[in-house]
Amino acid sequence: MLARGWGEHPGVILQEYLPREDAEDWIVHAYFDADSSALAMFTGVKVRSWPPHAGMTANAYVVGNPELAELAGQFIKRIGFSGVVDLDLRFDRRDGRYKLLDFNPRMGAQFRLFENEAGVDVVRAQHLHLTGRKVPEGEQRAGHRYVVENIDLAALLAYRRSGYTTPHAPVRAGSTVLAWVAADDMVPVAMMMARFVRPGAKHLYQMWRGGRATRRGGGSGSAK
Repeated sequence: MLARGWGEHPGVILQEYLPREDAEDWIVHAYFDADSSALAMFTGVKVRSWPPHAGMTANAYVVGNPELAELAGQFIKRIGFSGVVDLDLRFDRRDGRYKLLDFNPRMGAQFRLFENEAGVDVVRAQHLHLTGRKVPEGEQRAGHRYVVENIDLAALLAYRRSGYTTPHAPVRAGSTVLAWVAADDMVPVAMMMARFVRPGAKHLYQMWRGGRATRRGGGSGSAK
């Protein structure tokens, strides 16, 4: 209603709001050659993000989505892009359409979630192609899960309170890759814990206090 009075050329961009109960977040990672043809294409569903429903991926699964892969390939072909791309899209259950949220012309932080049966991810695909070698084809590893340890716990608590669900996520993961923990190199996780444990604990405590205050307020209101 407000925008109707702005005239024909208001000079602003409006973004449609998609209610979380009517939406589902999806991810596309791919590598395209100079002709904008996909040499590697992966799709996945985002289960949780941090901040909730709007931030970086905290938990995601590889889930095959041929329709989304086809749409992404057509889109990239029409704009003539080449290279690694990380797309975030939101599926609108009200009209059955995918809405583009982010177009990142680079690899995403969760790129290791996606790998085909030949062991190729988008970085390996780009390296092989740019060095004149064939990029091995193969189906993506379905059911593979990605978890960011320092933010997924807080995200899990927030999503439980919101009631949001992701019906396309598998019941259980076939395998899991962690963002920080690696048996052959524990320095990154040690640095992460030194930086994030205290702020994370503080945030969880604030959430707990907020929940207690809400329950107390509800109880006093019903007593009246």
